[in-house]
Amino acid sequence: MKADEYRTMDRLAVRQRVHLLHSDPPDDVEASTLAYAPVSGNASVLDIGCGTGSFLARLARPQRNGRVLGLDISEAAVGSVTDRGIHAVRGDIHRLPLRDDAFDFVFARHMLDHVRAVPDALRECRRVLKPSGTFVAVVNDAGQAPLLSRLIARTVRAHGVTVPPDARPETDSGNLPGMIREVFGNVRVNSVPGSLVFPEAAPLTEFAVSLLHFYGVPADSPQYPAVCAALSQEIDRGFQQPGFVWRDRKGYSVSTATAR
Repeated sequence: MKADEYRTMDRLAVRQRVHLLHSDPPDDVEASTLAYAPVSGNASVLDIGCGTGSFLARLARPQRNGRVLGLDISEAAVGSVTDRGIHAVRGDIHRLPLRDDAFDFVFARHMLDHVRAVPDALRECRRVLKPSGTFVAVVNDAGQAPLLSRLIARTVRAHGVTVPPDARPETDSGNLPGMIREVFGNVRVNSVPGSLVFPEAAPLTEFAVSLLHFYGVPADSPQYPAVCAALSQEIDRGFQQPGFVWRDRKGYSVSTATAR
């Protein structure tokens, strides 16, 4: 996992906002997840890779009495969740600091693509689930936002940076369900296709910059200012065409499994 990327939640918040505001058809990823895995008011929930805490905030409502816990390897994420008045702990999905059979639901949303040993992580998720509990994983489709990915990679290389082999995650909608089935003995997959649509340059540039860490250009690298400027110029150039709209493919899956 690229832990340095999550020293703050700023760039993650940008990416979440982009998907909420610039998806066609409109897409609230957190709402879609809960639509495929409804959580009752008294169910206990563990959210692994809790990030900004916005998902847990939907579940930690006064009318619910079920336990809600966030877990993340990032101190900033744990702080973001606790600032919302929700309990969170720091931990690694490969070695969850939690007892067996503790939760009715375990969510792993958009984080398994950062995990080095996915089968081991899935076994840990199963361990902390109660019998008949529900595991929910959300991952992107392979080849997410291909136009933007090519632009970022081309720009990064032009500044002498080698794009890391894991800039494109190894775990995606295509291969994760099989790994889940291997561990849980069952899996149900729901696909959510769509597009990212940008009618103006600024949010696309902000989105592109938020992804640079994954392409080998963290915010503290010497090349970062020049790469940001080059991306901005290239994107602005495209929007100088009358009526130009940037449309890029997106998609993800919500996989659920029952602990047996």
